[in-house]
Amino acid sequence: MKKHILYSTLTVVLGAAPLANADESNFKVAIIKDAAGSKDIIKGNFNESLTKMTQTPATLIEKFEQAMGLCVANIKLSQLDAAEANCSSAIDAGLAMETSTASRNKLSALAYNNRAISRALSEDTLGALDDFTSAMLLNQSSLINNNLTHFKKQYVATLTVSTTDNTSYITH
Repeated sequence: MKKHILYSTLTVVLGAAPLANADESNFKVAIIKDAAGSKDIIKGNFNESLTKMTQTPATLIEKFEQAMGLCVANIKLSQLDAAEANCSSAIDAGLAMETSTASRNKLSALAYNNRAISRALSEDTLGALDDFTSAMLLNQSSLINNNLTHFKKQYVATLTVSTTDNTSYITH
């Protein structure tokens, strides 16, 4: 059975249930439809989804799917350290998949996108920008582009650049 990518809205305040809309006012995370725990994530049952994703994955795609689900559930539960770790596992699994370059890049880009959101919410602005850039270099999807646009509007504005002699410093 072929699985499809499903998009869910994640608001910056993390208070809303998943919605499907195309505006740029919210971050959107990606999960794999029909993967273990994904139906609970879509319904907003994040703790239940975590308990369903305890089985050790047998294949690289299952490891990717599980890591993506854990990443999203942890973002929604504001467990951002766990979210970042799981997003990183999804990135590693995505990059290691033996599939077409286009498929590998698309999946890896979605994992970078999710980790960028986790980092943005953790106030790691530079890490988030780095991940959004990596995602865009792999796959220039409208999802990632909209998230990057939202990120720039909300987070990059908080950065200030100061120069002393020949050295630049970025603070936030």
